[in-house]
Amino acid sequence: MKIKRINIRKDAKEINERNIRCNLDDKGFFLIRVIQKKKEIEVGFCNYEYEITHIFRGKDVEKLYKTIIKEINIDNKQHLCYLGKELQKAKDAIIFGCEYIQDEELKKNNKKVIKSKIDKE
Repeated sequence: MKIKRINIRKDAKEINERNIRCNLDDKGFFLIRVIQKKKEIEVGFCNYEYEITHIFRGKDVEKLYKTIIKEINIDNKQHLCYLGKELQKAKDAIIFGCEYIQDEELKKNNKKVIKSKIDKE
């Protein structure tokens, strides 16, 4: 799988606009992607100037989550829940060999692979 070059300013604005419905943290927001070749999750934390201030990489979702919340003081509990949900979905994408797209359901060959119990509530 090729790693797509992203335009941080454009892509971050697009993701941020999709997330308006939730209460984001005052400090910034997350950009998450999967690097399938390495079976690794990469998380960028951006400020509202659309600059990446932190980058985290890892294979273990729990360790990655704990590292992120230790490094970045996120006050908004909803944002922390969102991060956990997206990290698990990214891990599922690695397990199932799917393309991971932040804020979208996992699909393989245009068919839904898995829907989180969290999404049903």
